[in-house]
Amino acid sequence: MEKQRLLRLVCDDEGVWWPDLHQRAQRRGHYLCLQPECLARLSARVARRCFPGEDRTRLLDRIRSVLQRYALASMQRLRGRALPGRDAVMEALHGPAPLLLLLACDASEGLARRVEAALRSQRERQPGSRLVRASSVRELGALFGRERLAVVGWRRDGLVDRLERVLRWQETLEEGAAIHGRDAGLARNRHR
Repeated sequence: MEKQRLLRLVCDDEGVWWPDLHQRAQRRGHYLCLQPECLARLSARVARRCFPGEDRTRLLDRIRSVLQRYALASMQRLRGRALPGRDAVMEALHGPAPLLLLLACDASEGLARRVEAALRSQRERQPGSRLVRASSVRELGALFGRERLAVVGWRRDGLVDRLERVLRWQETLEEGAAIHGRDAGLARNRHR
């Protein structure tokens, strides 16, 4: 698996492990695979060995918190380029540019089906668009100054690709927590 798809954690001076989202910290760290099958393999014993002094639950909570803050800050920065709402997203899906779509977890089934069908059609003409499920309609709405917002999109570029990576990590962590209980695991990959 390529390094860019892995989440790097580094240990600070107090022995606390933190996500290094830009993979630039000048410290020894661990690369973590956040695929569901990798998350399922971490036991409490393996977690203690990989992350000395850390409690698995606190570590996962810290990772979720950092990913959430980064995703919200990124969406705030990209707000002016966003395509908020069903109409803007559906219109953009009929264009040639690849998109990142964020569909609220509690969006209506009808909207989800329409967006997914339009996305499949667009992918046939122009591959590269992606759909991620995250947040709620109220959280997305608050971010974009609305009461509720079920779907938002962005035309793909480097900043949007980084946002997608973080949103996918969040999605995988939440899926792992739902499938394997609150303490979903992490796979270990050591790297300097």
